[in-house]
Amino acid sequence: MADILKFLIVENNLIEAEQIKQRLLRQGYLVTEVVSTGENALEAVSRELPSIVIMDIELDGEWDGVETARRIYQFWQLPIIYLTVRSDESDYHRAKYNIAAEYLQKPFSLVNLLNSIDHIVKEMGKTLPLVGKNLYVKRSKKGYYVLPFDDIIFFFYDCWTT
Repeated sequence: MADILKFLIVENNLIEAEQIKQRLLRQGYLVTEVVSTGENALEAVSRELPSIVIMDIELDGEWDGVETARRIYQFWQLPIIYLTVRSDESDYHRAKYNIAAEYLQKPFSLVNLLNSIDHIVKEMGKTLPLVGKNLYVKRSKKGYYVLPFDDIIFFFYDCWTT
């Protein structure tokens, strides 16, 4: 199963993100994308549904990793592997609340990352998304709307708006 698991990496430190990406690629996993904000993470998930999201708690943008994970889980029920340098207990409890998640303290070893992946695979088994399902995400004043492309009959893109 390892060769078909796909990961989204949400990390605001580009050097750390690249290191994580290379670790996963060397293990035979696929990385769909690397993003640094929660907003970009939602869009990335909608473009190509990953199997697992690796999420730093401290992110650029409006949302932190816990809020971003909550929104991803709300729409897609994807498991999250949280990464953090902080050892704040409140972050840990916020991160674990109502989400299928693992929690790794930075710096972490490859063995710890692989153990987290194995744990998620054993817990979630066949419910992990292994192939992408394209979804359309529309941002509005009230939040995000998510629609599978298969459910869209007509799509109008206004290229003249500024």
